[in-house]
Amino acid sequence: MKVVFISGCWPGSSKGYEFAVDSDLNYLNSLSNEIYFFGPDCEKFNVDFKRKYSKVSFIPTDFRRESQAVRFVKSVFSINCPATSIRYKRGTNTLIKKLSSMFFFNEKITFIYQDVPCSILMGKINSTFINSNHVIRSHNVVFNGFLNMIKLPGLKGVAWKLELAKIKRLEVRNLNISDLSYSISLEDRVSYFNLNTKIDDVWPLTFDFSDYKEISYGDSKTVIHIGTADLRKGADLNDFIENTWPLIINKIPDAKLILAGKGTGQINNHDLNITGVGFVDHDSDILCKGGVFINPQRTGSGIKIKSIIAMASGKALVTTSVGIEGVDAIEGENYFLANDAISQADAIISLLANPDKGRKMGADSRVEMLKKYTSTFKLTALELMCSISDCK
Repeated sequence: MKVVFISGCWPGSSKGYEFAVDSDLNYLNSLSNEIYFFGPDCEKFNVDFKRKYSKVSFIPTDFRRESQAVRFVKSVFSINCPATSIRYKRGTNTLIKKLSSMFFFNEKITFIYQDVPCSILMGKINSTFINSNHVIRSHNVVFNGFLNMIKLPGLKGVAWKLELAKIKRLEVRNLNISDLSYSISLEDRVSYFNLNTKIDDVWPLTFDFSDYKEISYGDSKTVIHIGTADLRKGADLNDFIENTWPLIINKIPDAKLILAGKGTGQINNHDLNITGVGFVDHDSDILCKGGVFINPQRTGSGIKIKSIIAMASGKALVTTSVGIEGVDAIEGENYFLANDAISQADAIISLLANPDKGRKMGADSRVEMLKKYTSTFKLTALELMCSISDCK
């Protein structure tokens, strides 16, 4: 079976989406000899991953993400397309032309959509390739992931309420009409069930932890955070900086906070020992600098990959209920659960004051993550779809 893999990013190791795409592509690479990966032409592709998947055809496509304002304006004139899907809708005709030059209209092809937003392409593709199968692999419950945006004041909050209605409509409809639909975690599967949405199975993640197994604990007085600091994801980080970090500095004046990820380069405060380094090509460059990792996320859905990577790197993790969602780990042994400023400060202060405690937690967590996230799995229905003679 020929497999067409449609994604909003390339496989990589600089953000959670890239990790998940790499995990899924690695699994599909074991099922099919003929994979065509359509990804965004505006994003840099790590050559290491091109070598890793030498038999996969990688095809740059016009999935460029425009500014949020432009996407919102365009979505106003498209009642069935939320702003999260605008970049895929814009690239529809180009994609169909490329596909039509590569395949016959009646060929048996399995199209796999990496996350719900790009499934906006499914209708047009299905009408062009009449014998195709369509599989949606959800990376999170998109509707839940953006829920906090309705709290924005004024017209922004109103706009996001309208946007959420379109996101939910697209998400429920496309997952229900797809041939196969997969969530990324059991928690997401339950959330979809509550939205009356069909999910056939959980498609788990597996990781190659070779880049993280040898990372040292780092400076015992340094706390690190890696993640995008945009309008949606940055609110919880800002809350941590404003309300939790001063409590820590008050008790341990020489504590340091290092922030990495898109948008963090503007967050620097010498008086509070905060350094923002911005986007990094590989998070191992930052993970080696400190022993404690904070994931203060309070909104969102899906599996929290940054927490898995932190533990696999031997860090002592302090996180929230959302920040550990979908992760198979043991509270108190692999991470400390802290949902508010005071409990977060208390947990971090305890770790900074007792570095041996943090090192033991980090070492135990690394063993646990290696055990739980490197094992193989089977998706019977998908493997049956790819079981004809031209598959491995």
